[in-house]
Amino acid sequence: MALLTAIRHPDLAGKLVLADCGAAFSEAGRAAFKGMSAGAAAHGLAGIADVAMRRLFSLDFQAANPALIAQRRERFLAVDPQTFHDACAALSTLDLRADLASVTVPALVLVGEHDEATPPPMSVELAAGLPQATLTVLPGCAHVPQLQEPEQFMAAIAEFIA
Repeated sequence: MALLTAIRHPDLAGKLVLADCGAAFSEAGRAAFKGMSAGAAAHGLAGIADVAMRRLFSLDFQAANPALIAQRRERFLAVDPQTFHDACAALSTLDLRADLASVTVPALVLVGEHDEATPPPMSVELAAGLPQATLTVLPGCAHVPQLQEPEQFMAAIAEFIA
């Protein structure tokens, strides 16, 4: 959302922090969204909850943080199914690469080293397409570094906005 807002409203922000995202998904990434949507249609969100959690958090992190994972799973299951399908459809067709050069403000692109949902190559491509981007890979993190390693996540941001 931040990237799309910066493209549509270039004078709105002076700096951007883009965490665990990209400008376009690979064919495998697009297929994953379509598959998750189809799985949810056939089995409900509960039927894909394990896959969704794995895309967000590494198995080691899940095992070490059962209360947090239970909370995230509960929140996931509370999502309106149509909203989930719509989000999957939108993400499976997203391609903002042609507009990246128009984002001229400094941008910090953060990605978890083990992010399965938006893998590091997406962030590499995003940073390469932005005129003033810095890429930071957060070691040991998956898709949600702000919950997995909040101090590391905030330190990267603090250094950028200082």
